[in-house]
Amino acid sequence: MAPFLSSSFLLLLSFLPLFSLSLSTVDQPYKTYIIRIDSQSKPSIFPTHYHWYTTEFTNSPQILHTYDTVFHGFSAVLTPDHAATLSRHPSVLAVIEDQRKQLHTTRSPQFLGLRNQRGLWSGVFVSSSAGNDGPYPMSVTNLAPWIATVGAGTIDRSFPAVVVLGNGKRLSGVSLYAGLPLSGKMYSLVYPGKSGVLASSLCMENSLDPNMARGKIVVCDRGSSPRVAKGLVVKKAGGVGMILANGISNGEGLVGDAHLIPACALGSDEGDALKAYVSSTSNPVATIAFKGTVIGIKPAPVVASFSGRGPNGLSPEILKPDLIAPGVNILAAWTDAAGPTGLESDLRKTEFNILSGTSMACPHVSGAAALLKSAHPDWSPAAIRSAMMTTANTFNNLNQPLTDEATGNFLCGIGYEPRVIQVITRSPVSCPVKKPLPEHINYPSLAALFPNSAKGASSKTFIRTVTNVGQPDAVYRSTIQAPRGAAVTVKPQKLVFSRAVKKRSFIVTVTANTRNLIMGNSGAVFGSISWSDGKHFVRSPIVVVT
Repeated sequence: MAPFLSSSFLLLLSFLPLFSLSLSTVDQPYKTYIIRIDSQSKPSIFPTHYHWYTTEFTNSPQILHTYDTVFHGFSAVLTPDHAATLSRHPSVLAVIEDQRKQLHTTRSPQFLGLRNQRGLWSGVFVSSSAGNDGPYPMSVTNLAPWIATVGAGTIDRSFPAVVVLGNGKRLSGVSLYAGLPLSGKMYSLVYPGKSGVLASSLCMENSLDPNMARGKIVVCDRGSSPRVAKGLVVKKAGGVGMILANGISNGEGLVGDAHLIPACALGSDEGDALKAYVSSTSNPVATIAFKGTVIGIKPAPVVASFSGRGPNGLSPEILKPDLIAPGVNILAAWTDAAGPTGLESDLRKTEFNILSGTSMACPHVSGAAALLKSAHPDWSPAAIRSAMMTTANTFNNLNQPLTDEATGNFLCGIGYEPRVIQVITRSPVSCPVKKPLPEHINYPSLAALFPNSAKGASSKTFIRTVTNVGQPDAVYRSTIQAPRGAAVTVKPQKLVFSRAVKKRSFIVTVTANTRNLIMGNSGAVFGSISWSDGKHFVRSPIVVVT
């Protein structure tokens, strides 16, 4: 009898941690997580990984799917506390909250015949868009260090429109409306958001009361539905015009739209001023004046509000995006099979359209890369990207800093096993015994990550190798602009090239105390290291994040 009692007692103890966890997290919301497991850690007593997962990590009903092809692990519905507990398990490599990801490229490479098995990607410069999910941190996509990741910026051209209020105040915005103008006539102004109904403030489908909107200019908040579609909702409700007001997330970032009714987009500040006017009087009125095309806008470029932002969520030591290029209000070819807004009710026909997005910016970089390749056929894709990154202008047309509105070793360094990497490379791969650090990739930019928990000053060291593609006998000297609150050193401070020596290496050390860093609104602090021979100038950005 005694042995039976002993085994029962041990069995009870084995279930106590799971039981106590369920009690402490009973009020927490459940979320879906993907858990990566070190498959080599599976005890031999379990016949399958599934049995191991359901016994040691969670119970069977919580598991949605198990993975055993590209990586080992499972997805499960867990509370945040349970997920945090799992992340501390020695066999757990990562616990990742489920997120929706959108592919930017799907069929094109196969259609063009660029298949990995044939080696046709070798020597091909690849540029990809940074995504349009900004301005939130870590919203940048296409993070691999072997591609050029391109964000969107403005150019010095705009399509201004002016909202004239009944009190004489003029609010500046943008619009591509090309129909009959309001001709200076004042119309009653209404903001549905005053009712407190979110759908009405956003001018969602069937959210507007025709008795309120008929014959008036309607103020709509940006978000949740396409910008032009809001104007169609206003039109259906009998409105004569629309003013689209940015919120905090969009800031002052404006894009021109070919609206179906007289409409103007306003930045966040002007939108707040407009709503304040509506609330200040019992009879608010306004009109919209359209000013055509204006060249020479300053400042430009400005990072577009929608452009995907860093830091790099996969590997913060690799700075992304790499570049920005024109991506706001870009003239593009357009099919006459659809109207310029893309809405079914838009029956207008045009061969050209004005579009915005990082997908407009990316082709600019692809074209520049093609020009470089034609001038330097022997340059590798990495050399072309480096040339563009290190010579890109970091100042706008006011001469002020821009503002916002080695693949195998890299994969080894972030934890992928050789057999998984071979799925990508299509060739045998062996990872070094000592995993390479992502920051040691020979990348044109430098990202120093310092944990907030660090006490006192700590340092990050980067080794970079450069190739001279100019005159054979050249001497480049360094200039350092240290991030505020950090110290930067480079050794050597001078690089001497000759006909025999075309490559030189240097070491950059970034030292910082997180308490002394002077962070901007972006949560990062920026600097640079530049090299010049008196004629040529190249620059590598340095970013410090915590």
